[in-house]
Amino acid sequence: MELSSKIEKIYDWFSGFHSDPIAKALEVFSDPDTGEVVWTSQYGTLLLVTAVISLIVAFAFYIWPIDHPRFKSWWSWLIMLFVNSGLCLLAGWQIARIRMKLALDHEESWEWLNASSERSFDCFGMGLSNMMVGVLVFCLFSLVLTFFSTNAKYSPFQK
Repeated sequence: MELSSKIEKIYDWFSGFHSDPIAKALEVFSDPDTGEVVWTSQYGTLLLVTAVISLIVAFAFYIWPIDHPRFKSWWSWLIMLFVNSGLCLLAGWQIARIRMKLALDHEESWEWLNASSERSFDCFGMGLSNMMVGVLVFCLFSLVLTFFSTNAKYSPFQK
């Protein structure tokens, strides 16, 4: 089983938020040199963007610049989780919207994509799926970075 199929399975856990056409649109990629449509998975790109956002937010909370004694409680961690969730929602929504537009621009006869009357809602649903993956990634980074923090060492879990 290759890595892209493993990443797709992670996003399949939250497939209730989006429909099948948006999942297929994320697999569309256009070769910029030839202009032809190549079917490759974009879930890896989506997960990479989500991981970078989550790492930056977790690093800002635990290491620098927010690592302050006033922000060592669980509610500070929860605020950062909400910030991370919002950023991941926007990233997933925009990446799905761009991929949907790319798919529609290349081939007008893709009925599986044109049949979706709620395309923007599907893109938002993909953003929700990405938000949930972002929460998981942020929690993972939080568990790792707590060891390097000076003030928020026990956030969100108290000693």
